[in-house]
Amino acid sequence: MDLSQMSLRQLRDLNEKISALIASRHKKERADAIEQIYAVAHRLGVPLQTLLQEAEGVKMGKMKKRREGTVYQDPTNLANTWAGIGPRPAWLKSAIAAGVQMDALRA
Repeated sequence: MDLSQMSLRQLRDLNEKISALIASRHKKERADAIEQIYAVAHRLGVPLQTLLQEAEGVKMGKMKKRREGTVYQDPTNLANTWAGIGPRPAWLKSAIAAGVQMDALRA
């Protein structure tokens, strides 16, 4: 098929047919993928909703990583620590109010 020899009307008709075919194939492939997902859930004996919730948990776990462990430590009392998550503890607020830089408190 030589597209350069086709009229504008022929090209538009062909474009419409191609667009319709692409949409149809996309819909079919999506339906096939959904069917495969249901088959996997059934084979595992797990409700699909449970699999989706677990998959979402894995996805969120990869996206949001929390720092764990001590990030800041009170130099006057080493038992006072803060991981940088949640509200600042009183000892940290007092140190900052006294002019201590947070970087100086990093563990």
